[in-house]
Amino acid sequence: MKLFWLETVLGTLSWGFFMWLFVWQFIGLDITQLYAALFFGVTTGVILAIKVKVKAKRLKLYQWERWLKDKGFT
Repeated sequence: MKLFWLETVLGTLSWGFFMWLFVWQFIGLDITQLYAALFFGVTTGVILAIKVKVKAKRLKLYQWERWLKDKGFT
């Protein structure tokens, strides 16, 4: 869930910023464009969270915190 929320926030903000920087500032900002940025962030958050969950299941990483500790990441 942390990964989902992190990617949702970062994806939404980065998509919105770059779209404003390259497109929206020239054609004007509309509420539908803000919804599109939010949709992009949520979609990428869901996709990344599912990919990580599937990969962890395939690699049998059931205790993520323990793996991080064993590998020296904490």
